[in-house]
Amino acid sequence: MTMLKQLFVFFFLVIAVAANAQTSPAACTPFHTGQFSYRDSATNAIVQVRRTKKHQTEKNEKTGLVTKHRITWLSDCVYKLTQTWASSKAWRKRNNSWNSYTIVSVNENTYTYSCNCKDGTIIGGTMVKMRF
Repeated sequence: MTMLKQLFVFFFLVIAVAANAQTSPAACTPFHTGQFSYRDSATNAIVQVRRTKKHQTEKNEKTGLVTKHRITWLSDCVYKLTQTWASSKAWRKRNNSWNSYTIVSVNENTYTYSCNCKDGTIIGGTMVKMRF
């Protein structure tokens, strides 16, 4: 890992931890269930998300990929997603794999998250709660 990448990772983690300290647990609970969307950085497509207390289903609007996950809330603002099914044979190899996500900041109908993924990558994004 180059020095620049290490520096970027370090600053991202510091900012994420500082921001997480400012997010009250009660602010995260409205995002435990509902319908959401986010932009996938790999495909630049919108992903639709349906979340219940114990399950999450995601559908990539561009590729049509559907994945199902078991969601486990480790605290009010930290959750673990374990993939249980995928519509693509290539993605089925990821079944039973998991990643842990932290809600870094919360606004009225959005939250910013970070993932220290098991493969060593650090990703982040914004999840928007859909209102109907």
